[in-house]
Formats: sequence, structure tokens, C-alpha cells
Amino acid sequence: KQLPDADIVFQTVADPGFDADFRIGFVNADASGEEYMSIWAPSANSIESSPVYPLILSDNSLMVMRGMVDTGAPGRLAAFAPGKLAEFCSEFRSTVVGPVTLTEDDKYVVAGFDEPPPRIAVFDLEACRAGGLTPEEGVYRVLEIPDQYVPCFGAGAAISAGSERLVFSDCASQEPTITVLNFATGDGFFVGPGIAPSWSPDGSSIAFRGPDGI
Repeated sequence: KQLPDADIVFQTVADPGFDADFRIGFVNADASGEEYMSIWAPSANSIESSPVYPLILSDNSLMVMRGMVDTGAPGRLAAFAPGKLAEFCSEFRSTVVGPVTLTEDDKYVVAGFDEPPPRIAVFDLEACRAGGLTPEEGVYRVLEIPDQYVPCFGAGAAISAGSERLVFSDCASQEPTITVLNFATGDGFFVGPGIAPSWSPDGSSIAFRGPDGI
């Protein structure tokens, strides 16, 4: 079984009077093929919650998501395969916050921690699929970012094709600023104010949410 073959996957918004909407939407870039699927994401308190920031592997075999942060419950990465229940990727002390992205090879999830200091990490998706491994067994690795940069809390990050560059929101000046960092040299440059960045498949462009929209 596979997930719907679509260009875009998105979370839906609950109707007025409802606490949560468990539907995930699928649609192509030309607005064709719209369909929905009901999926429950596990949460830290074992109560099923709305999945947020859904991602689909390129072969449509697996969806990665984060459980809704609700009533103080932290969000945790979870994986959903068609025909099965969504399961936590792993148990770890620091839970994730904000948007999540996939690396080009679908092997890692890039996400931020919900505890200070602000940090960005990559999570081993194969370890997640194997089920329930702990941080000591290599589930995640915190990225090294030069001291002059301060990743914004819960603002998202993404790694480019070839794993050469990281794009993230820097809050050293307090205003979230989209920043591109070269892993090899440690050099970076600012793009503009914004959050939730994502690379194009070829690494030539960046999409992000700015003050005036996408």
C-alpha cells in the first residue's frame, strides 16, 4: 500500500467548534487530484492527536509527522505507513518543535528541539522505521552551528541537495532572518526576514514564509 501520489501534502484546519482535525490533504501543484485521509498522530501523553507538518517520502511509502502540541504535551516525531497505526519514531528527552523537513535522500528528518538552547538536529529515519531506538543508539545528531548564529526557536531548517548547506532562521538580531550556512567553511549569508525555509529539489532556490507570505 502507498500514500496518494501528489505534489503537495498538507494538514487541515479544524472546523469551528472542533478541537482538532485528523485529516491530511493531498493535491497536485495544478490543483488536481485533491483527496483526504484521516490519520491520528500519537502524542506524549498517549492521546491521539492531529498530525502536523506532514512529510512524504519520495516513494510514497511512509509519512513522517509531528504530534500536535496540546495542553503542555510535547510534539514527537512519528511515522505512518498505510495500513498501520502511526508510531513514535523514538523516545528522547528533548522533543521537537516547529516545521520539519526531509533530506534529499529521505534518510534523515531535520527538526528543532523544544528546549533551550536553540538547536537543530537530524534524526535517522531508518532508526525510526526500525522502531523505538534511544538517542544513545544514534537516533539523532545535533548540527554544529557557529556561535555568531542563534537558531530561532521552532522556526524550521532544511539541508540542501548534496548536504552542503543548511538554511534556517537566525535570531541573533531577535528578528527571524533566513540564513544560509555552508557546512564546510562555516560561512553564511542572510536572505531576508522569515521562517520555515525549504530547499527546492536541486538546491537552487529557497521557499520560506516571510512577512508578506510565501
